[in-house]
Amino acid sequence: MSAAESVPSNINVLADAQLTNVKVLKPFAGFEAVYQGKLASTPIAFPGDLDPQAGRPGFDRHLMRGIPVPEGARVLLWIPQCTGAQDGFQEYIYRVVWRFSTLRKYRSPGRADIPRGPYHIPVQLPGAPDTTVGSQPRVIVPAAWRNVAFEQPEAPMTNGRVNLRPEEIAIVEPSLLDAARPLLADGSDGIIQQGVLDPATNPASAPQPLFEPFWFDAEGDELLILANRRTFGDLTHPFWDFKSAGVDFPFSNIYGTGDGAHASFPGVGIYIQTGANP
Repeated sequence: MSAAESVPSNINVLADAQLTNVKVLKPFAGFEAVYQGKLASTPIAFPGDLDPQAGRPGFDRHLMRGIPVPEGARVLLWIPQCTGAQDGFQEYIYRVVWRFSTLRKYRSPGRADIPRGPYHIPVQLPGAPDTTVGSQPRVIVPAAWRNVAFEQPEAPMTNGRVNLRPEEIAIVEPSLLDAARPLLADGSDGIIQQGVLDPATNPASAPQPLFEPFWFDAEGDELLILANRRTFGDLTHPFWDFKSAGVDFPFSNIYGTGDGAHASFPGVGIYIQTGANP
């Protein structure tokens, strides 16, 4: 044994975080025209298009697509604050939906641009049929809300109780400090963010951080996000309105075309990453 081998090693080996590249989640193109005038309690889905299995035997023709995620992995969302022309702001609520996928979807993804996603239902189980018109067989595709567990105070001589409630992620109005700009050495205002908003119409928000990160664990094989404007108790603006003077123009400005003022930017939306974060 050499002198070097006789010296005990004390090297600390740690696993580093491993996350995927960013994916951008947006509603389907032209969502504003479809939702305009509908109740604002009608959720807008991300991504909002059809599942590749939709319309195939055993699958409803209106089945919506989910985003494949590795169950148990960490999920990171960057959700933007919705600001419109002249930096008007609206508060929106985001809810996460989980689904289990099947072996059939893995074997036959249905679209070349959609990678094979994970699955945890290994057999094609028949479920309750759709009898609205005749009797149409349906494959089981279960879905669940992401929830929050509330533990109740201890009560003697009774069982402990945990209440599960669906979780709402609220992106609330930023403070005035969020609009304060740092200065460069020449005294000019610094730019922290670019390419997300037009500084000509959003002079305060465009140069500043717009996104709010949120971490959680993947609890299924697929993820969907549903967005609403908070309307409870608001009798003045009960409907979606994406027009330039409408209450939901900020939502269209971020996720769509800003009432036709600009193109829908494919790189602007909810950013999602999945992976390990030991």
